[in-house]
Amino acid sequence: MTSLQSWLSALDTDDLAVTLGHRPDALGGVEPRGPAELAQRLAGGFSVADTLRQAHAPVFELLEALLVLGVPRRGALVDLLDDQHTGDPAEHGQQVDRVLGWLRARVIVWPGSADTLAYPPVLHELIPNPLGLGTPAGRLLGGVSAADLNAMLVKLGLPRQKTKQATLDAVVAALADGDQVRALVTAAPGAVAEELTQMALGASAEGSATGRDARQTAWERRRRAVQWAGERGLLQQIYWGSHAELPAEVARALRGPDYRAPFHPVAPTPHPHAVDPTAVARESAGAVTAFADRSVSVLDLLARSPVKGLKSGGVGARELTRLAKQTGATEPQLRLVLELTYEVGLLGLGAQVGVSDGFADWRSEEPAIRFAELLWSWWRMAGTPTQSRDEDDKPRPVGHRPGLCPACLTARQGLLGAAAELPPDTAADPADLVQAMLWTRPLAHLVTEAGEPAAVVEAEQMGVLAHGSLTELGRALVAGDVDAVGRLAADALPAATDRATFGSDLTVLVAGQPSARVSATLDAAADRESRGPATVWRFSPASVRRALDEGARPDALLADLQAVATAELPQPLRYLVNDVARRHGSVRVREAQTVLLADDEALGAQLAADRSLHSLDLRLVAPTVLLGGRDAIAAAATLRKAGYLPVREDEAGVRVLEGAQQPVPASAPHRVVGSRTRPVQRAAEPVDPAAAAARILAGDTADDVITSQSEALIAGHARRLGLPDVRLLAHAVDTDGAVTIDYVAATGGRTLRTVSDIQLFGGQIIAWCHLRTDERQFALDRIQSVSPAALP
Repeated sequence: MTSLQSWLSALDTDDLAVTLGHRPDALGGVEPRGPAELAQRLAGGFSVADTLRQAHAPVFELLEALLVLGVPRRGALVDLLDDQHTGDPAEHGQQVDRVLGWLRARVIVWPGSADTLAYPPVLHELIPNPLGLGTPAGRLLGGVSAADLNAMLVKLGLPRQKTKQATLDAVVAALADGDQVRALVTAAPGAVAEELTQMALGASAEGSATGRDARQTAWERRRRAVQWAGERGLLQQIYWGSHAELPAEVARALRGPDYRAPFHPVAPTPHPHAVDPTAVARESAGAVTAFADRSVSVLDLLARSPVKGLKSGGVGARELTRLAKQTGATEPQLRLVLELTYEVGLLGLGAQVGVSDGFADWRSEEPAIRFAELLWSWWRMAGTPTQSRDEDDKPRPVGHRPGLCPACLTARQGLLGAAAELPPDTAADPADLVQAMLWTRPLAHLVTEAGEPAAVVEAEQMGVLAHGSLTELGRALVAGDVDAVGRLAADALPAATDRATFGSDLTVLVAGQPSARVSATLDAAADRESRGPATVWRFSPASVRRALDEGARPDALLADLQAVATAELPQPLRYLVNDVARRHGSVRVREAQTVLLADDEALGAQLAADRSLHSLDLRLVAPTVLLGGRDAIAAAATLRKAGYLPVREDEAGVRVLEGAQQPVPASAPHRVVGSRTRPVQRAAEPVDPAAAAARILAGDTADDVITSQSEALIAGHARRLGLPDVRLLAHAVDTDGAVTIDYVAATGGRTLRTVSDIQLFGGQIIAWCHLRTDERQFALDRIQSVSPAALP
């Protein structure tokens, strides 16, 4: 990066300080010793990619156009970019200069030689196929021999050059002349010209041919095109055979003189329309109430009946379907609840999925506090909780995320940020909000489910978006106002209700959010029939029997119900409980394939004669004792289906409780499993850009000086790292700092890992991996690059 080093060296302290202010990552870790090391830092892939994450869409559009120019000059860039979306075409050049200024200030573009624009070569890796035109001629022909390049010059009617670089520059300049390329192709044999034009448009006769003869003809046509165009640099054979690629300059020229690259320097404006604020507030309150009730219902159900977890982790599609049926929720609603409650540590994942140890404390909080915690978790979650398919289009289990997706977080926050820009009491179509978001955050990952942006669906479920308008709760969330979010949640969710109204029709009504005590008492002996602003339960013989099966005594059950009742329990409910209790246990089931014990001889005879029990193969062995051919669980189920109310006993005659809650081994969502606990990271000291600029400009211009033992040890093993990367890693070792490494595993897989608490052992480092939340070992010779890591 000599040209960048020279340009940086020529800056004064104030100008370099401004540059460092825009690129603080260049000062992360250990400070660069001089302009040479700073140039390598600024041109590194991590640093450039991190800087471009802040860019708007026109920055990427301009960079794509810049990368396809054979000779990147400002005038050629202005001509290539479309001027139809700049508002006033007369201001097109100013708009291009404004975007170039943004890039220059961040050293993504800087002045090159001969009035050209220079940029870091890593841009070709970050944007591998700019404008869909292919690879620029300079890169595509870089591996061609000097003799072949001179032969191309002769075919192009140009004089030979003395050096290979001069020859390559002359060929590239010739191919950058669109008029000359079009004239050359027009003069080519007809079949060759047609093949080249089709390739420029993304098609060819070879690719569309069907049938043996047609494919043979198309192959021969491609071969002739490769030979004729290859001699002139218009086409470069990539692999053995007929596979070839047009240089980007040639593809652009053959798209016609009127071709322009897309350029949208003016942000799209959503088209707002008036909306009734009362309707928005009502919709928001309803969504908040529904989500709060749904989250409690799902967790209460899991507290009573944990579900089976997948071996690979998480909750699978079958259990999701069953939970959705039991709770009356749709799959997206259920996914949102489960992912958010897992994120805040309320779910324990393992062979069984149930609530964690922290659930009881969370359940005892007021509804508004519970909801606010889940809302903030959604707002900050680096992923899309309702995403149902993974990258391979396979069902995605709940709670099983192989990695974080910051781009999903960007999409969510950008979408609501666009809605926050709308005037008060107005709304916009979600498609308009998406377009506005993608202009400001073009790298956002917008997941769509059933044709709708998942972020929009989730925002509506959480009550922050309603009728296309950002609600008052949503505005507080975007503003980061914790107090306002809590207040608005409390307005939508009154304090939990600790009393229930019992009806003579065996129903129970709870107005508002039921407290944990009320929910637990009623869920034990009744079935929920409806949810919402009011929750309704209904008692039945089966629900009361369930409570007795789980160990409740009739008098204690009635006392618990009376404790939450607003008045005396109605007589029909007392009769029901006492009647079920009277009959409950009149038949006892023991293991023995199977032994049935009746209370009296008449009942024993009835059981033996009951044809609906024929599947049990019952035999009366005593007036009150029967033997059966089924196990105890199946026998009890068959008896209940036939209308009897049996209880099970073990071999010793001790009653077996059915459905009682068992403790669930819970794991926190980010459990530490290594031999070391997670190291505590110290916040980095702020760096004064002006002081750093002065030190760098006065520093060493050499880039090959080892200054510490750690640097020497790392440099001896990390063959792929330049000295700036070596110094960053050594500094992290010596100061217990953190860095991000680009690492290639022994299997060939490439991964980015942020590591800290690093220790050197020969050719290895042992460090805390922030992705795996555990200690990991990395080979130094497999580290491709190192960059500073920004940790919270």
